[in-house]
Amino acid sequence: EKAAAEKQRQLALEAKKKDEEAAAVKESAAAVALAAKKQEEEKAAAGAKMQQQLAAASAAAVAEKEKKDQAAAAVKERAEALAAQMKVNEKAAAEKQRQLALEAKKKDEEAAAVKESAAAVALAAKKQEEEKAAA
Repeated sequence: EKAAAEKQRQLALEAKKKDEEAAAVKESAAAVALAAKKQEEEKAAAGAKMQQQLAAASAAAVAEKEKKDQAAAAVKERAEALAAQMKVNEKAAAEKQRQLALEAKKKDEEAAAVKESAAAVALAAKKQEEEKAAA
């Protein structure tokens, strides 16, 4: 009985530890999801800023064209450079977003595995309790 009680106590401690691990992994997954959301918001803000810059550059281009074609060409080049930069920034943000999504999925899978492990420990503890009762 003492051995069974000790085994029971050990299993209970292990189950508690697994539950704590699962909670920590879940918290980590939530943090990754939050970072992904923040990244998405930053991407949107950066896009809006680029759009403003493009609009300003285009307006300047129209004004310059009336004065001088050469000056207008330079402004157009700047607008194209901004557009190209915006594309590069969007690609980087999308990749970062993809990485964060993969990381969040991995964390969710880890949490599920830990939860499953905790359930197995709880089942073993219950079986131990039944065997103790039968004995």
